Amino acid sequence: MEVILTLVFAAAAAHGFVTDRRRMRNAIYVGFAITFLVLSITAQGGNNTIVGVGIALVGVAFLLSIPALAVVLIANGVTMIRREGRSLANLLTIPLGLLILVAPILPFYILSQHNTWLIWGSLWIIMLLGYLGFVFASYLAYSFLYTAVPERFVAKYVVVLGSGLINGKVTPLLASRLTVGIEKYADFRALTGEAVIIPSGGQGPDEPMPEGVAMRDYLTEHGVPSGDIIVEDQARNTEENLIKSRLLIPEPDEPMAVVTNNYHVFRTALLTRKLGITAHVYGAPTATYFLPSALIREFVAILVENKWVNLLIIGGLTGLCVVGLRATL
Repeated sequence: MEVILTLVFAAAAAHGFVTDRRRMRNAIYVGFAITFLVLSITAQGGNNTIVGVGIALVGVAFLLSIPALAVVLIANGVTMIRREGRSLANLLTIPLGLLILVAPILPFYILSQHNTWLIWGSLWIIMLLGYLGFVFASYLAYSFLYTAVPERFVAKYVVVLGSGLINGKVTPLLASRLTVGIEKYADFRALTGEAVIIPSGGQGPDEPMPEGVAMRDYLTEHGVPSGDIIVEDQARNTEENLIKSRLLIPEPDEPMAVVTNNYHVFRTALLTRKLGITAHVYGAPTATYFLPSALIREFVAILVENKWVNLLIIGGLTGLCVVGLRATL
């Protein structure tokens, strides 16, 4: 049965990827396919000594990796604070690391209390964390798949999403986006004979100029003709980047390439589909220390953007625990 379910979900993921790779459901299909693949391998371990030993070794490695992961996340939070300053976003990995350290110990304490309310409340938390963990793992796996598999895509317009400036200057993170944007602009221009690059970003309260203007200056300094640049200087977030850049394109149905950092690619792709924009999103490299916090922020944003589905599932898990609690009281 596990093998059949693996094939079913793998086929669903493959079909979704081919027809439109910008769907969150594709990530869930991938997650289920991997889950049932692992279960099928585990089931085979009972009939094969070598496979069984291999599974046991993987299990031990997994258990040992839990505290290691916690330490890495806490250390990453400290690094983020030192390099990027104190903010809620930069602190995200520290409480997550502490939670991972404490989580394996809590069940033993809870069971020792023999408190029905506490046991069912803990079960609800475990189910909630299990659901979020599954979706997060699916999101990571599919994000990698989206960026790793090339797309045969040609566009006249290349939109580069902005990010914060420092003293009016382009940051290394934004420079990496612009570098990939210039590469795509050059590729498309070589293929079609014409291309336009749109740097998109408004002016933040602590910025002396709009991000789009600073990005334009960077582009011209790096060889892009000013006639091939259209500045979008009003957007305040990713959705506005896409909407306001689209309004600057004369042809309403013209496909466009979008460039952002690799951690931001999949959520941006989901937004292009939501907005009805024909687009493919390209990722620029990001400093390794920045990735854990950034990926967590992106995941939280995706959860919020799909809040009704997530609330429905969480409500179902809550209902199961309430029924179980009432049955045992």
